[in-house]
Amino acid sequence: MAIRKSVLLRLYPQDFGWEQKRRWLDVYPDLQIDEGQQDIRTLIGKSRLYISTYNATTYLESLTWDIPTIMFWNPAHWELNDEAQPYFDLLKSAGLFHETPESAAKQMAAVWDDVEGWWQSPRVQSARQMFCEQYARTPKHPLAELGGLFKALSTKEVAAG
Repeated sequence: MAIRKSVLLRLYPQDFGWEQKRRWLDVYPDLQIDEGQQDIRTLIGKSRLYISTYNATTYLESLTWDIPTIMFWNPAHWELNDEAQPYFDLLKSAGLFHETPESAAKQMAAVWDDVEGWWQSPRVQSARQMFCEQYARTPKHPLAELGGLFKALSTKEVAAG
């Protein structure tokens, strides 16, 4: 399959005795593997499509960097709180979030020939932007915004004191 030849699997840097590299290569001998040593930002930046397989900061970074991203994990293992659920439902409806590897793989195959067209579509960008505004907002002037928050807090403390 043409897509498989383009896949780079990045393992967690510590194996914990699981022998992941050997196990992956037993099934897919031609699979390209990074053992978690290369800089993640560089790898994601060079990717046509980034796939995140668990609930961690990497997908937040790829979404804020506007890198085409597909995420999947089993919600029974990585629970979402009730407040977050509508935002993940929004990502799911745009094809960014999936609850099974099979669903994520189907999405990857569906968009592979035009990843950029899918990613730049209004539906995907709107979902990405709404999610990032809630969970991964990156202000244009973070220090000024932080200073304003501190000032507002100190004013409230003085008024309350």
